[in-house]
Amino acid sequence: MMSARRLIDEARDHLERVRQRLLYPSADVLENAMAELEQAIGLLRQGEVILSNSTSNSTSNSTKMAESSGAWESARQLRRELARVNSLAKHANTFYLSKVRQWPGQDLSVSYRANGAASLPAERHSEKNLVLHG
Repeated sequence: MMSARRLIDEARDHLERVRQRLLYPSADVLENAMAELEQAIGLLRQGEVILSNSTSNSTSNSTKMAESSGAWESARQLRRELARVNSLAKHANTFYLSKVRQWPGQDLSVSYRANGAASLPAERHSEKNLVLHG
C-alpha cells in the first residue's frame, strides 16, 4: 500500500502536468487534462483517507505525529493548488469555446484533391443544392 505522502506527491505531479497542458487549450488537451485532473483528485482523496485513518489509529508517538502533520499540510497546499488549476481549466474551456464560436461553420476541415491541392469543404446552401468549392 502506498503511503499518504507518496499519494499526495503523485497527485501533485498529475496536477502540474494538467497545469502545463492548460496553457495551450484545445479539445484534445482539455479532454486529456480533465482525465488527469480526476486522477489527481482521486489520489489526493486516497491520501487523505490514509492520513485520517493513521491519525485516528496513531498513538502519541511524536515522530508519527510530525510526519502526519507534514502530510496534512502538504494535502492542504495541494487542495489550494487544485482550486487554482480548476480555475485555470474553467478559463481555458471558456477561451477554447469562444475561439470555436468565432469559426464561420461547423466543419472547417480541409480535404485534398487527387493532385494534392487543398480544397474547401462542401457547403449546403439548401436542402436540394450541394455546392462544392475547389
